[in-house]
Parts: sequence; structure tokens; C-alpha cells
Amino acid sequence: MDTPTKTLTFETRLDLIYEQDAALCHYAELWNQVKFRWFANLQKPKAQQLNRTQFMHEMGMPFSYRVFQGVRQSIKGLIQSYQTNRNNRLVTLDVKIKQLEKTLNKLEKRCDHVAEKGCPQQAKQLRDRLRQKEVKLRRWQQKQAALVAEKQENKTPICFGGRKLLKERQALATGSAIEGWKQRWHEARHREFLLVGSHDESWGWQNAQLSPSKQEDAYQLKLLVPHQLRATFGTTINIDRLQFKHGKAALVADHRLQFYKKQTRKTTKPAINRYRKI
Repeated sequence: MDTPTKTLTFETRLDLIYEQDAALCHYAELWNQVKFRWFANLQKPKAQQLNRTQFMHEMGMPFSYRVFQGVRQSIKGLIQSYQTNRNNRLVTLDVKIKQLEKTLNKLEKRCDHVAEKGCPQQAKQLRDRLRQKEVKLRRWQQKQAALVAEKQENKTPICFGGRKLLKERQALATGSAIEGWKQRWHEARHREFLLVGSHDESWGWQNAQLSPSKQEDAYQLKLLVPHQLRATFGTTINIDRLQFKHGKAALVADHRLQFYKKQTRKTTKPAINRYRKI
């Protein structure tokens, strides 16, 4: 059984110059392109899926395996979230269908009773209401059948960018409106990326390090730029003066664990530098 871990979330606004913003946007675009392709790969039958090594070579090795771990974690979280929501929808639909079937039985009996009493107008109103309920029941049953079939086929139809924004495209007619929508659609699909750190490396890991800044109560973030973007943006993206309004005490306490002691072994072999927490 996995040991439960505590996850802390910190948020802040980035004060970026144009070059930093452009570098982060291109980083996010590259990261999400790999994310979309990896998700498409997972939707194939098992026999046709590429493993991580085959996939990375097919993509031209856009970045390291450690960065790719963020892609895998993101897709894994999306799939698990969708599957959980689908199970919840199935449970909700099952309850609604059973309740509606009971309501229909009562309405049918009431409709027959009113017809026997000789009240045609009231009977007509009840029959209209009964038909509306039957239409609703069929709609819910169709939704339920579609979700069950989707679950059996192990499909996860995730829309990157959001279905709401995707549906807005149908109502647009002018070229300027379509161009504006394309910009919003691109931003919605490429506005974030996830990097998975390591507990045994100082200040996070080599691809993304958060360390105290020279300014009091501030931090600096150092991101390693993927190889495909280094010709344009250099090796690293350095963002300074990061401040967190909430959770400062927890962040400071966590950073106190990041001190490492350098030890050197005296052997006949070349010196090995080992870093341990103290």
C-alpha cells in the first residue's frame, strides 16, 4: 500500500520581460505538442502503442526523460480524472433513471384512473406530461449506453482546450472573429506545462530549481531550456524576485531540508562527490 504524501501548492504572479515570456510560451508549446502526441499514442490499441523510448525517438528527442515525466504525469492525471467523472456520471444516471421509471409508472396509473373517471382534458395533460418524461428517459438511457460502451472500449475522449470553447467556433462567421477564436484556442491548448521534480536533488531538480534570492523573502526560478529551443533562448530561463503570499512558513521549512553536505571518499578510485541531507 502506498504511503500517503502531503502536497503543498504555491501560486505567484511572474514579472517577466519579453524574452522570458517568449521563452516560456515556446517551452509550453513544445511541451504540449508532445503531450497531445503521447495522449494520441495511448488511445491506440495496446499492440500499436509505442513505448517511451520509441515515442521519444519518433518525436526527435524534444527534451529529456525527466521532462517527459511531467507529460506522462499530466496525461495520467487527466485520464484518471475523466474516468472518475465518468463513473460518477454513470452512478448519477442510474439513480435518475430508476427514479424516473417510478415516476412514469405512477403517471401511467394516474392517467388510466383519470380516463376512467371521464376527465378527457386532465387525461390529455397527463399524457403530454407522460410523453415528455418518456423522452427524457430515452435521452438518459442513450447517455448511459454511450458511457458504458465508452468504458468497455477503454476510451477517454478528452478535448484539449475545452469543449465549450470548441463549440464557440460553430457560431462564428466573419474572418476576424475566426482569427480571434484561433488565438484563444491556441492559448487554451498551450498555456501551461508541468515539470516533475525529485526529492533527492537540491532545490527541486536540474531542469527546474527554486532557490532563495538575494532579495529578502523572495526566490529565483531557474529553468533549463529544451535542446530544440536553446539556439533561440539560450540554456536557461532565470526568473528572479518570486514572492509567495501564502504558505511562506511551509516553504521556508522545506528549504531548510535542502542543505547538503559534500563528502569525499578516500580510495584508490577517482574521488566521488556524494550529497546527503543533514
